[in-house]
Amino acid sequence: MTTVAVVAAVLAALALGGYLLAGGQRSRPPVRPASRPPAVRRPAPRPAAARVVVASPAPAPRRIAPPPEEVRRVLARRLDADWEQAQRLVRQAVAEAEHDIEVAMRAGVQTTSFHAATNLHRRSWQTADRAHAGLRAARAAERAIGSAIRQTHEAARAHGVGPSRATLDVLHRERTAVRCYLDQYEKEVDELNLQTRGLKHHIRDSFGSSGLQWYLDLEERNRRRREERYSGGGDGTR
Repeated sequence: MTTVAVVAAVLAALALGGYLLAGGQRSRPPVRPASRPPAVRRPAPRPAAARVVVASPAPAPRRIAPPPEEVRRVLARRLDADWEQAQRLVRQAVAEAEHDIEVAMRAGVQTTSFHAATNLHRRSWQTADRAHAGLRAARAAERAIGSAIRQTHEAARAHGVGPSRATLDVLHRERTAVRCYLDQYEKEVDELNLQTRGLKHHIRDSFGSSGLQWYLDLEERNRRRREERYSGGGDGTR
């Protein structure tokens, strides 16, 4: 036997012995524990935002209308007695025009002639124009009272003292009186304007070609009047 063969036999014997010592089983590689996925770091929860509760604004104090006698005294003092008396007559004319238009519209063409209807429209329009002139004067008086209130505060600050409460009370009562007068008067004039427009359309639709031509002529005059009054003042759309 050659040397190479002897060496091979020895190695085979050693391998067989190791197999028998191991119980006839092949050695297995060590089992590694399964790797765990890396932990996910979650961000810390944010603190809840504080709820901001916005208080609803307090309702404006209700304007209490002064007695009619006080309103008349304020208007007579701020404008003049003749103006106040004249406006009382205008307001009476406004109410009468509203009533007459309502009666004419209810009666229809059977009892209201074309000329009577157009004359009523003209009278109503003229009454509303007089009322608008009175409203402009009352608004100017209200602005003058507001200016007097501001001047009272400014004069007190200039002298380093508080404003006179007695003076301010009088001025505020006067402004409240004028505002209440304006609120009511404007409602009356707006209602008259609305009824006058209704009468205009009634004439257009109820009196044939005469009513239609009258309406077209009136609208053309209104258009020219609006152009003339573009810078302000008056209502040229009745």
